[in-house]
Amino acid sequence: MAAATAMVTKGARRRAPQTTWNDETRRRVEMADIAGWEITEPEGGVVQPGHRIQVVDMIDPYRPDRLCRYRPLPGNKYVLLTVSVTNSGVMPVVASFSDFSLETDRGRKYNPIVMPDMEDDFGAARCPSPGQTETGSLLFEIPLIALPVGLLEAVSGEENRLGLPASDGQAIVA
Repeated sequence: MAAATAMVTKGARRRAPQTTWNDETRRRVEMADIAGWEITEPEGGVVQPGHRIQVVDMIDPYRPDRLCRYRPLPGNKYVLLTVSVTNSGVMPVVASFSDFSLETDRGRKYNPIVMPDMEDDFGAARCPSPGQTETGSLLFEIPLIALPVGLLEAVSGEENRLGLPASDGQAIVA
């Protein structure tokens, strides 16, 4: 069995010596990841944390309660998604609202918006440790006539398309 090799770099300035992939290297990689170092593997593939992202719920249109001072612009609506991020790897995963966008039936992409009155949103990054799952909400403002067809996520660095559950169309009223 051939051993994979890994390099640990921080930006483009520092490079650690190339080492053989074993338990000691795995520990060094975990420590480097905690310190904010970028993990790369030039030979034999990419070292990436394992993760699974799932859209748990969708409310289209989402209507904030009457006490909320924010409303969509005329001709627009809010779509609220509940998303879970599961870390099935050995390194931490960081997911923030900027890693997501909503795709509509018209081929347009919409970035999430941060609503200060909304609890449990992805405005604060989610960082599930290995073996943990974290859940948060994403709010999008899209045209009234648009239908959401997919959630695009780029947590791992490359964009992936996730399907959406059927919307119950129910308003959440506190």
